[in-house]
Amino acid sequence: MTKEKPEEVFPVNKLSKLQLAELDTCSRCAHCAEYCPTYTEMEERQPELIPGKKVSSLSKLVKKKTGIWSLIQRPKPIKPEEIERISGNLYTCTLCGRCQVACPFSIQTEHLWRTFRSIIFEAGQAPAPLRMLDGSIQEKRNPYGADADLRTMWTEYMDTSELPLKEKADTVYFVGCTSALKGQVQDIPPAIASILNLAGEDWTLLGEEECCCGSPSLMIGNWERARELAARNTELIKSKGAKRVVTGCPGCYRALKKYPELLGGPPEFEAFHMLQLIDQYLKDSRLLIADKFKERIVYHDPCELGRLSGIYEIPRAVLRAITDEPVEFPESKSDSRCCGGGGLLLAADPELRIKIARHRVSQAEEVAADILTSACPACKMTLLDGIQSKNTKMKMVDLTELVAQKISAP
Repeated sequence: MTKEKPEEVFPVNKLSKLQLAELDTCSRCAHCAEYCPTYTEMEERQPELIPGKKVSSLSKLVKKKTGIWSLIQRPKPIKPEEIERISGNLYTCTLCGRCQVACPFSIQTEHLWRTFRSIIFEAGQAPAPLRMLDGSIQEKRNPYGADADLRTMWTEYMDTSELPLKEKADTVYFVGCTSALKGQVQDIPPAIASILNLAGEDWTLLGEEECCCGSPSLMIGNWERARELAARNTELIKSKGAKRVVTGCPGCYRALKKYPELLGGPPEFEAFHMLQLIDQYLKDSRLLIADKFKERIVYHDPCELGRLSGIYEIPRAVLRAITDEPVEFPESKSDSRCCGGGGLLLAADPELRIKIARHRVSQAEEVAADILTSACPACKMTLLDGIQSKNTKMKMVDLTELVAQKISAP
C-alpha cells in the first residue's frame, strides 16, 4: 500500500481577489525594468528580477492551484525547486515600490511581493539568512541579535536630566531597533530627544522593554510574529497612558500605523514620524531656528516615508527652514531612487545593496551637494556605506540631526 503524500504547503488563499486579478492584468511589458534598483544595478542583469517577470513566474505557480484546468481536473503539485527559485527573486528586492509607480496598470507590486513572501515563508522556503533573522527576532526581539540592555546604550551620550523616563506621558518616543542598536546611526535618538525637550513635549521612552516594531517580520513574511510584536508594543504604550507615538524610522512608522489591521481592533494611539512633529513645532513657534546652514543639502526620500506613505512636502518644508541651499535629486519624490537599504536586502544580498547605494551617492555628487540627508536610519546607514565605498568626502546626516543643530527654544 503506497503512502499518501503529505499535503503541499503553498497557501495561495492569502492572495486577495484584487491580487489574483493583478497577476492576470500584468501585460509583461517590462516598462518597470529600468525603475527596479536590484535589476538595474546587477553586474549582469537577470531578467528574472524584472518585476513583470516576477509576476509572470508567480502567476504560473498560482494557476497550478487556482487555474481553470486545476478546477476541472485537480491542482497540480508545485515542486520545491520551483518555490526556491522564485523565493530568491522575491527576496532580492528592496520593497521600494518604485515599480508600482511606473506600472501602466497601477499594480500594487509592493503589497504583492509582501504577500508572496508570506506564502513562501509558510512554505518553508524563505532564504536561510532571512530564516536566521526571524530566529533572532524570536529570541532577542530585534533583528540584530542584541541584548535588551543595549537598547538604551545611546542614552550614554546625554545627561540623565534630558531623558524623562516617566511612568506616564502624552507621547512615547519609539526609538526602533536600528536607531538604538547600530552605531552608525546612534546620533539620531539624542537629536530627537533634544528636539522633544526644546519643544516642551511631555514624552517618555519604552526603554529596554521596547521590542522590534514588526516591520522586519512583515518583510520576511512571518505575519504571526509581527502580530505578537505589535501586541506587546501596544500594551507597553498603553501602560504609559500615551495616545501618541513618534518615531524617526519610516519602517517603524508604517508598522505602527498597521497595528490596528494586524491586531484587528481600533487604533490605540496615533503614530507620527518625527518630521511631522518638527513641522508642526516650527509652525506653532515651539521651536526657533537660530541660524541656517550655508552648505548645499540634498534630501533623499526614504521609500517608506515618501513613495509608500506619501510624505514628500513636510521634509522639504523642514529642510527649507534650516538651509538657504536645498537641492533636489534628478529622481525624487514618487520617482525617488531607492538607496538599497530596504526589504532586508542587507541580509539577502549585501553586495547588491552597496551597488545601489553607490548609484544614489553618485547622483548626490552630480547635483554638487555638500550634505546628503534623509529621514531614515536605514537610509543613513546604507548611504554612509555607499559614501565610504566611493571614498568621497560628502557628509551624510539625518534631517532630525540637522534640525537639532540649528534650533533653539522660544
